[in-house]
Amino acid sequence: EIYTLSLHDALPILASVAWLDKLSETSGSSQVMLQLKSKCLYLMEEYPKAIATLTQLLFLDENDEYALSMIQLCFEKIGRKDKQLEYIQKLLALKPDEVSYLATAAVILDEMGKYDQALEHLFHLDVLDPDNPRFMESIEMCALHLRKFDIALRYNKAILENTNYKDYFFEYLNAGHIHFVMGDWKEALNNYRRFKEEVELINKKRKLSIDPDEEFILSAKILEEMGISPSDIQLMRDMIQL
Repeated sequence: EIYTLSLHDALPILASVAWLDKLSETSGSSQVMLQLKSKCLYLMEEYPKAIATLTQLLFLDENDEYALSMIQLCFEKIGRKDKQLEYIQKLLALKPDEVSYLATAAVILDEMGKYDQALEHLFHLDVLDPDNPRFMESIEMCALHLRKFDIALRYNKAILENTNYKDYFFEYLNAGHIHFVMGDWKEALNNYRRFKEEVELINKKRKLSIDPDEEFILSAKILEEMGISPSDIQLMRDMIQL
């Protein structure tokens, strides 16, 4: 209940932080008091103070799931991905099959460029939640970063075959990227043009205004990361328009 407390619901408690501090001086800090105080501090965006309070909770019980969950959120808010990952890993030690913890760990590891470790968590997620397009696409992109093209293409194909995935057409863009990095310009161009065609159809059908060229530019960062030169990227972009 404390974990899901909103700022609006917490307003009567916010004024009590000082009172909780004073009470703890005389009566000691109970688990509930520390939970209330940490939640209030988090809602007030006092993240370092919230972390200090949550650390007190962990002194009482190092496996306190509430404290571990909240402290990783605080570290996320202050941009400490390394510390957030540390506490997510502690949560995974308690609940190794918790989808939300695995997904968070995979995202952090991906952002840190630790694609091999991210891929391990993503494969675990794929077992727990098979045919989830979000996890499958993440596997595809991690595999591309690791130049495991067979895995990337296999998951790309699987997503395209998932008829329930409404944004399937982006997979033609991803397939273009995979083949481009592999050096297969012809297949890359075929997929990029297919992406353009699908987007035009989707725009008409759903009354959207997706710009395929803009999407190519926005996603081209991965191509540069994989060693494709800006001049080759521009050349491919020009060829798509022909």
